[in-house]
Amino acid sequence: MNLMNIVILSTSSFPWGMAATTRVRCLAKGMMADGINVEYIGLRGADVACTPDKRRAGSVGGVAYSYPGGFAVRPGSWLMRRVDDLLGTTMTFLKLLQMKRMGRLGLVMLYSRGPVVVKGWTRILHWMGARVVLELCEWPLAIAETKNSGFKQARAFCHEAVPMVDGVIPISSYIAQEVDRIMVGTGRRLPSFKIPILIDADRPVEDIPAEASGEPYLVYAGAISYFDIAMLIVDIAATLKDHGIDLPIKFTGGGKKMLFERLRAYAQEKDVLNYFEFTGYISDSELRLVMEGAVALLAPLPENLQSVARFPTKFGYYLSSGTPVVTNVIGDIGSYLEDGLNAYVADRCDAELIAKKIEGVMADRVRANMVGLRGKELAFDRFHYLNACRGIKPFFESLSEPTSG
Repeated sequence: MNLMNIVILSTSSFPWGMAATTRVRCLAKGMMADGINVEYIGLRGADVACTPDKRRAGSVGGVAYSYPGGFAVRPGSWLMRRVDDLLGTTMTFLKLLQMKRMGRLGLVMLYSRGPVVVKGWTRILHWMGARVVLELCEWPLAIAETKNSGFKQARAFCHEAVPMVDGVIPISSYIAQEVDRIMVGTGRRLPSFKIPILIDADRPVEDIPAEASGEPYLVYAGAISYFDIAMLIVDIAATLKDHGIDLPIKFTGGGKKMLFERLRAYAQEKDVLNYFEFTGYISDSELRLVMEGAVALLAPLPENLQSVARFPTKFGYYLSSGTPVVTNVIGDIGSYLEDGLNAYVADRCDAELIAKKIEGVMADRVRANMVGLRGKELAFDRFHYLNACRGIKPFFESLSEPTSG
């Protein structure tokens, strides 16, 4: 079995997309830095806008990718989506079979939250003699508990699909513990290699504390679909105003127009609408400049099980900017961030408590700059793919031989 060749098999999007794409790219580059050849295979077209530059095969950052089904982008109609599913599955099977015959199929990393996808492909890949590792950046049961829906699919994934694979890569301590708990009933230990959030950025030659110039402002980068957090950002702005602090907030990210209208109405009701600039999605380079020019970056996390289980990718890029991050304790946050040392961390996800942390930033900008610098050091030391993925090759090599069927 050739473990020097690894396939990332996914229903996500690559090389176009947001957080999931970033994680796939960083995982691939981390493996390649360990001398492993990596290829991304899309089981279906990417869920992104269709533009001429999106081709069904190519290479980005040294990572080869292909969409064997022929659709680089997911079709819009129901019928063509089914065609995409059928062709994607069939042609991917044939491609993998050819790789097996050529001795190039050693280990496959599955990146999908679909229980049918994970169970079906694990059986096929075991039949082909390949080992299967499942990437876990979300825990479906935690999402179901938070949203009070989707329990059937979540249980099928966590209790049926997860135990079938040969190893897992969880993003958080909570997910790693849940995997261990589920595996107790099977009488088998599932090998696990925790990889936290990942960043792909060049480390500055000299770390100098960032000093925002011009009119001070805050940044919140996030999709409007996390509407409870979006409303909290408005509450924070209103609390700061009540305390005599007028700070504009750049709200980056996109989403449904209806939700933005609701948020604007809520901000108008709180008398802080004029404090907000809704930029929509902006490029990575633009976002970097916006973050570096801010006095603080807002990253509140709601107090629910989904937040306990997940670890948002944006924390890595927030911290790597050198601008102070303001958040609250939950999940793995406390394992990496310490209030007043490398971030400003409130005890709870509460507008009043988070506003007080922002007031602390404004009250001592010199100290805040040093906090931001230490946050940047943490990001590159713990979250850069070269460091966070170190040891992944020995983990792959330690996995037991798969069972066929």
